[in-house]
Amino acid sequence: MGFIDSKRNSLPPWSQLPAEILELIALRLATVTDHLRFRSVCSSWRSASILASPRRFPSQLPWLLLPHNPNTATVSFFSLSTRAVHSVHLPAADGKWFCGSSHGWLLMLDRSPTASLLNPITKTQIPLPPITTLPHIRAFESAKRGMEYIVYKDGRISVASSEHVRYNTIRKAILSSDPATDPNTVVLAILHGFPPNLAFCRIGDGSWSLLDLPPSLGTIGDVTYFNGNFYAFGLEGRFAICDLGTKREAKLIPSLEIHDGDKNHLVGSSTGEQFLLIAHDYLGGYEPCEGNITERFNAFRLDLGAKKGAEVKSLGDGMLFVGRNDNFILPARDFSGRKGDCIYFVDDYFLDEEGFWGSNCVGIYHLDDGQIEWLGYNLDVCPLLHCSRAMWFMPSLG
Repeated sequence: MGFIDSKRNSLPPWSQLPAEILELIALRLATVTDHLRFRSVCSSWRSASILASPRRFPSQLPWLLLPHNPNTATVSFFSLSTRAVHSVHLPAADGKWFCGSSHGWLLMLDRSPTASLLNPITKTQIPLPPITTLPHIRAFESAKRGMEYIVYKDGRISVASSEHVRYNTIRKAILSSDPATDPNTVVLAILHGFPPNLAFCRIGDGSWSLLDLPPSLGTIGDVTYFNGNFYAFGLEGRFAICDLGTKREAKLIPSLEIHDGDKNHLVGSSTGEQFLLIAHDYLGGYEPCEGNITERFNAFRLDLGAKKGAEVKSLGDGMLFVGRNDNFILPARDFSGRKGDCIYFVDDYFLDEEGFWGSNCVGIYHLDDGQIEWLGYNLDVCPLLHCSRAMWFMPSLG
């Protein structure tokens, strides 16, 4: 005859634990992953996690958003901590092209003119102005042959498919702040091949605005937000500060020039202590080649006061995450087993009508000895010409 513990059978179900206890438990969870597992138990646990969870996790490593096929609602992430791939079902991502990652938000474009921000963790969406408010996109005609745009390029009017416009309008977009906490957040976007190629909007705006760019700046290579201002780096090696006020222009920073790198990444630390240009060099320069194409990185510290840049041989404790995302720095001391003085990147370069260059692998470049540590995961998971590219993503419950 078995023994029955009457006291144990009389315990209430987990779903009926007092809210105060659930909130205390939620406050002790250390990562976004823990919170997602906690809130998936039942509705009462989810409510407790929403009330108690912080928007940011100081010890959280970023995820890598994998190349996304816009014809699916499945979005996959690569975890640096576990080196495993996690997939989530996001109906809002179906039919969307990702062209930016910043402050825990992804910027999405649809085949229609719709643009929006998505937090893939909370599934919150924020509408942005339609891309038909950009000057080079004159009209959208949904009834003609599966949706078409009338665009202005190279001095003439032409017709472009919705897929072409979706893939070739915004190359990269970043945010000034987290729109979940700041209603004055600004979105700055680098446009594909339409000079002037910087546009911005504020949350709640009805249209995009263009910035006037000095011709000597050249095509914009990268942008970042640092100490209250947006900065741009042009392919002619010059830097500019963006004035989003009444003038709406990018002003050259005199005497500050750096001519290095086949591709360049601007990085401004959130603490305001470091402002860097990371020069990314490829094997063979601009010529397509097979296999891994990254050769080396060089780092330059920018001094805006002295208007000069100097190469640095060490990033100290810093781990840099660069790419099509908003570039950022994390201190290695906050993560057990991680080393500083390194750059996390994806081995890709260019997407054009003929294809994609690079191995599409994840790598870590160690600045002290110039060695590349390949993480052994290849991101070639969908047709290259029809997927938004991989980018680093910092999870947020904002």
